[in-house]
Amino acid sequence: MAIERRHRYAAALTGPILSIALSLALTGVGEVHASPNKTTAKTATKATGKAASKTPARASAKSAGKPASSARGRARPAARTRTPVAAPAHTTEAPAHAGAPLSSRVGVVDASSPGSVRLALASGETAPGGELHYLPLYPASKAPECCVRPQAAVPARDVSILRFDGDDSQLAAEHAAQFTQAPDAPFTGLAVQGKAMVTRASDQRLFLQWPDRKVSVRVDHCVSGEGVHVRIADSAGPGRWQPAAYYYLPLATPAEPDCPLGDVY
Repeated sequence: MAIERRHRYAAALTGPILSIALSLALTGVGEVHASPNKTTAKTATKATGKAASKTPARASAKSAGKPASSARGRARPAARTRTPVAAPAHTTEAPAHAGAPLSSRVGVVDASSPGSVRLALASGETAPGGELHYLPLYPASKAPECCVRPQAAVPARDVSILRFDGDDSQLAAEHAAQFTQAPDAPFTGLAVQGKAMVTRASDQRLFLQWPDRKVSVRVDHCVSGEGVHVRIADSAGPGRWQPAAYYYLPLATPAEPDCPLGDVY
């Protein structure tokens, strides 16, 4: 009887113990299966977080390193504001054609006949109303005087001043003129643009120089009996001269010639 009781007691204990052991075993298996999932999830979360953190950083670094070409291409340049520049003041004393040869500032004046004044410039351009200084050659004057004003162009049939081009003569671009103050006596001489300084080398040669230029213009003149010859030359270097214009102004009355032989046409 005792043995049977022991068997029954053992059987009674074995049932619950097996149940507890089975429950523990099942719980352990569940945790084992669940733990890799948690680890994987954590790993995936960390990886995703790192990738997410690195991606904006790399993108921002790339965007900072590279210029936004598309935005620049679409952007319109801002309009530039221009600063108004005042026009240079006109100075009446400055010679015209400052960049042209100096010979273009010199012409001839024929005031040998009372009541008639004619002039011609080497450039052939004379603006009516502008004032020119004049320098008498016959009779001679020491410095230019003021002033003579060009008027309308003289018709070709009435032109008396000739201009030589080599051996050929042609009518000069002659203009009527008017003095701002009547000269002391009739004369034949030069018309000069601006204030020029006169240096006489001889009775038949002089040099004109302006404050804005370092070089000079040479003027040779003489009388051939019935007219005055005026030759104008530009400086072409030390001791060299380039002929620019040659004028012949007829005299109202014959004069004693002083031109060297072979020096006139």
